[in-house]
Amino acid sequence: MAGCNTRAMIVMLVLIASLLGLSSTALAASWDDIDDGVLDAYGVALEDLSQVSVGFPDGSWRPWQSITRAQFVKMADAALAIELVHPETPTFSDVPSGDPYYEHVEGAHAAGLIKGVGGGLFAPASTLTREQAVGIVARKVAADQSFDLRGMTEADVVAALGGFADVASVSSGLRSEMAFAVIRGLVRGDGSGALAPQAAMSRIAAAAVLLRAKEVDKIVLDETDDGATVKVKVDDRFKVSLRGNPTTGFTWTAVMSEEAAAIFRQVGEPVYVPDPAEEPTVGVGGVYTFTFEALAAGEAVLKLEYARPWETEPPLQTFTATVQVETTPGGGTAVLNGTTWTLEAWSVSSLDPGDFVITAAFEDGRISGKAAVNQYGGPYTADENGAFSVGTLAQTLMAGPEPDMLAESTYFDLLEQARSYRLDDDHLTLCAEDGGELLVFVSGSESATEE
Repeated sequence: MAGCNTRAMIVMLVLIASLLGLSSTALAASWDDIDDGVLDAYGVALEDLSQVSVGFPDGSWRPWQSITRAQFVKMADAALAIELVHPETPTFSDVPSGDPYYEHVEGAHAAGLIKGVGGGLFAPASTLTREQAVGIVARKVAADQSFDLRGMTEADVVAALGGFADVASVSSGLRSEMAFAVIRGLVRGDGSGALAPQAAMSRIAAAAVLLRAKEVDKIVLDETDDGATVKVKVDDRFKVSLRGNPTTGFTWTAVMSEEAAAIFRQVGEPVYVPDPAEEPTVGVGGVYTFTFEALAAGEAVLKLEYARPWETEPPLQTFTATVQVETTPGGGTAVLNGTTWTLEAWSVSSLDPGDFVITAAFEDGRISGKAAVNQYGGPYTADENGAFSVGTLAQTLMAGPEPDMLAESTYFDLLEQARSYRLDDDHLTLCAEDGGELLVFVSGSESATEE
């Protein structure tokens, strides 16, 4: 069985990312400067933000703070699952091998997502502009879709960008990326109908474009799919887009039966986008888009109704689809299925995992447990050859003592890096891509107790 190298000397893990509040897909928390108005404006859900940033130690998320080029690359690597690399020779002279962002920048460069600013420089500390962020994300999405951005004609670009007042401000080298992003719905412009390509990218705008990129080409149903059957996996998200007109008093509402609520949930409120018009038009219709997330294996009917909330008449329209959620999110999982573990050791010398309750249970393709403060869960894969990886993890939103929160962030960082495993009697060891040990568990689950 392929697995980890022999247990090596414990090494120090650099925790700078956690202090900056930019840890990848780590813990979720309650942030005192994020409200529904901010979330609705950018079409994101509170729980989604932890996929790109965990916020800051003072309990803030700082949605309007600008972001540097290096910080965004790290956020993008985490949100879009970019493989980190550590070449012997740095690509950019201003991001040396000892830089905390080195592997993130090199990984993004190896994936063809970043080009630098010329002269062998990346300018990691420079403020990121909106068009630079869009360029990085557009290249990733285009690559995933096997779409050649070089094949876009000027007519394609003009057709996509012509409706924005400041199209001339888009840099010539990023016009194709910006046009592709508009076509794929990655960017929508600001409230004044402008792209603002040279403006500084805020943290909330950066998070929004990354989260949209994760959803591109996911399952999207519309009126033509009424009565259809859709197959998804646990933790997959799918959308339903239906036309409506709120000025008539009618609105679409998801009707969740008990059977449906057991296997999928509605994520946030539906997003309504009015049809484009050259001038503001009273009574114009648009599209409502609902997002749902698969929770557990099973089958149920998703039903949406178009009605006036205050009326008792039958709905004007209904939409139904049968949702089948598969048990296993992909890959082999039988090896660890049904086992539970408590963390005993890890590759961090500054924290003792014995001071915290950190557990992992494997069941039906999912890993779950407690991570010092919050409960967590998500998909995983583990095969008979020793390969291992986790998918996007969801967590509860509790805050705790600073040491516990730091331990939780550290655990998620290490868990995300795991690429192989080894079973030795009553121990489970998760290892990095190079075989170095990351996390060592002992069989059994320790119950959390109040002190």
